[in-house]
Amino acid sequence: MPSKKAQGVSTSLTVKTEDINTHSYADFRRKWTPTEFCNLPLSERTTVLVGLLTSFNPIFIVQVNGGYNFATQHTLIHGAMPMLYDFSTNKQIAREACGVFYQNNTFSLSSRWLSHIILDQTNTWIIGETIQPRLLFRSLQILLDHYDLQTPGNTPLELANLLACTHLDRLDIEICTPETLAKDPEGVKKRSVNEAMAIGVVIRQLKEKFGMALRVLIGGPFTQTKEDITWMWDRPSEDLARVVTGGRGTEGQMIMYLMWTVWGVV
Repeated sequence: MPSKKAQGVSTSLTVKTEDINTHSYADFRRKWTPTEFCNLPLSERTTVLVGLLTSFNPIFIVQVNGGYNFATQHTLIHGAMPMLYDFSTNKQIAREACGVFYQNNTFSLSSRWLSHIILDQTNTWIIGETIQPRLLFRSLQILLDHYDLQTPGNTPLELANLLACTHLDRLDIEICTPETLAKDPEGVKKRSVNEAMAIGVVIRQLKEKFGMALRVLIGGPFTQTKEDITWMWDRPSEDLARVVTGGRGTEGQMIMYLMWTVWGVV
């Protein structure tokens, strides 16, 4: 009996990557076995994985049973998440899928979760090797809610975990000032001033490491418009420093120079 190929029926190896629905994990499983997919050129494998595991919106990292998880339930990539964690997933595919997932998405999380996610060693139990998210992250949004009275006062240490990331194209730090600040401004201010200064020092270190990738925003958790205050951590030029120390700077120049000096001596 002639083979399927001889009868003119294409095998999964002959299916072109452009012929599949790049957002359908079921289509992926139907078109290729793990071995067949791994035999594709790397560029084609990456194209398919990017389509399956890249979200158009930030992926929120949330608390689940004392640990954390990715809130992908309402995203197109949710069906493909088993590629990262399923026991039946081919080891090579799991490794490549993790790389695509962490490098091609923006992750949004509270500073309280930084120590967990940055120091995590993912998939060791599946593929027998360590995949460290801190080496793969490219885009992070951090909610810095240190003014919340329910939050322990260790935010500077949490934020410092970001220094372990090796390459970030985007790092947004959103300083949240919830309603508690308006209700009891003096009480919150007394509790927060030392911590806020320590946070400023950590942000300066992040600025020195990641440069233009860093943005610092301030606003309430439900505020649509947030103010960009990154300028507070801009390094003054030598010319500006001479102008300010000579007593000839504008108010804005003096504030910038003062803020940089404060973050360096605290």
